[in-house]
Amino acid sequence: MSAVPQLLPESILTPRLRLRRPVAADAAALFAAYTQDSRVCRYMIWTPHASVRVTEDFIASFRVHAACDVENRPSQRALEKAGFMREGRLERFTVHPNISPEPRACYMYARCR
Repeated sequence: MSAVPQLLPESILTPRLRLRRPVAADAAALFAAYTQDSRVCRYMIWTPHASVRVTEDFIASFRVHAACDVENRPSQRALEKAGFMREGRLERFTVHPNISPEPRACYMYARCR
């Protein structure tokens, strides 16, 4: 059995920077650095955070998203039953190697707090 290829790296490392997904343990540093700063937040998708706890909550569960092939009706139904909303269709989005070597259209679903 071959391994499923990872589409995005867990982190990106340059000589001056390491990019990775934030985790709850980062909340205090993020709060001190910028999540509470109204100048930084002006064009962001959040209002300035009032506490580290707000930053922790924001990191933890603001949005969960999923994609499934447009022909995969059982997965669509499962996502909808779990409270996900279909947000759109993405053409040539994901390769499903058991169906085709070409990228296929998928529906994008999301569940937001």
